[in-house]
Amino acid sequence: MVIKMRHIVVAVFLFSIVLIPLDALSDLYQWQDEKGDVHVVDDMLLVPPQYKDKVKIIKTKLPQETVPPEPYIPPSPPPSEQRELYGEYPIEWWRDEFDKRKSEIADLEKTIAEQKSFINIFERGRGLGQTYSKEDIESYEAYKRNLPDNESKLQKLKAELEELRRKARTYGVPREIRE
Repeated sequence: MVIKMRHIVVAVFLFSIVLIPLDALSDLYQWQDEKGDVHVVDDMLLVPPQYKDKVKIIKTKLPQETVPPEPYIPPSPPPSEQRELYGEYPIEWWRDEFDKRKSEIADLEKTIAEQKSFINIFERGRGLGQTYSKEDIESYEAYKRNLPDNESKLQKLKAELEELRRKARTYGVPREIRE
């Protein structure tokens, strides 16, 4: 008797679970009256008889459970591999910044040296009566114009590098990275 009673309880429980969602799936009925008001009900018996032929049936769908995607959390390296931060940045960032600044300074120093060399050769040749092409004269004038700007930019870059070195010393960045 106990086994049959359990089966009945389980059957009733499952039956109620199945029927509850069916109620949620009932259709909606929509109609518009003479005033232009739109009415929506979930039971056809609630629609006034004069509007039953004008009813628009809206089929409802089973609501789908939406599970928000879990936010991506990048895997953290094991404690032995975690990067040490100097200030707010890892050592690689400091190395890249120093390399970038040093490269910019070296490129600009090379450009300035080439411009000065061209200007000196041009002026020495002019003093000796050498004639130059129109392109050489235009290059000379452009270099003369750009040289002060490039020297100013070089001083600015060197000051930025010194400021970066000062910050790196403050944060304890190793000397081999700073030099």
